[in-house]
Amino acid sequence: MLTPLADLEDLQTNGQAWLNPGQAMRQVARMIVEQLGMVGYFLTVAHACDLIRNQGVRIQARGSGVGRVLNYVLHTSPVEPISNGLIWERFLSPERVNLPDIDIDVESGKRHDIYRMLFKEFGSERVTLLSMTNAHRGRGAVRDAGLALGMDDADVKEIAGQMWRFNARQFRQALKQNPELAGLATAVQEDQQRDMLVHMTERLDRTSSIHASARSATVLSGDIVAQNPVAALRR
Repeated sequence: MLTPLADLEDLQTNGQAWLNPGQAMRQVARMIVEQLGMVGYFLTVAHACDLIRNQGVRIQARGSGVGRVLNYVLHTSPVEPISNGLIWERFLSPERVNLPDIDIDVESGKRHDIYRMLFKEFGSERVTLLSMTNAHRGRGAVRDAGLALGMDDADVKEIAGQMWRFNARQFRQALKQNPELAGLATAVQEDQQRDMLVHMTERLDRTSSIHASARSATVLSGDIVAQNPVAALRR
């Protein structure tokens, strides 16, 4: 069975045609990755990228990982960092104690297909999903309430633009007390949908807002990947 280091050596050799300048930097990158025990991690991410491309899905690496020449050689990133003068020390250095982030963007319409493929390829014990959780603020609460009520985007935008004037939890009280909101207060009194918007905004303010479909991510288990050859993970 190939070891992660042997896999990396083979891929680097095959990838040399991609990279004429910067051979010394490539060797430095390999030594750092080997020293930190991250060979399996880099290979697994590269393998995942190959799987995604083989599905005909557009893929793009981003962030500081694009500056690492090793990601270019392994085809994780299409950007050749040396001639573009990208900073690479921030992404990987001998002093680093944790796995570096390698951020990969894919087509949003294909995201769930990619999730299923990665779970199938690497196993559910090695892959997980994360999503960003935020707290609603006044304007966000108005927008989400307006979306739920099916209100016109222009109307919702106009109301959201007023939210800097007061605490969203005191929306109805502010309509009574603030003269500059007189027009909106009248509209709320005359329109049941706007009245419901005020009620929902007060309830939503500061509550959790999870946009899993827009901000979710797949994470491969770093501990397991670092200890296993990529060949052993293939099923």
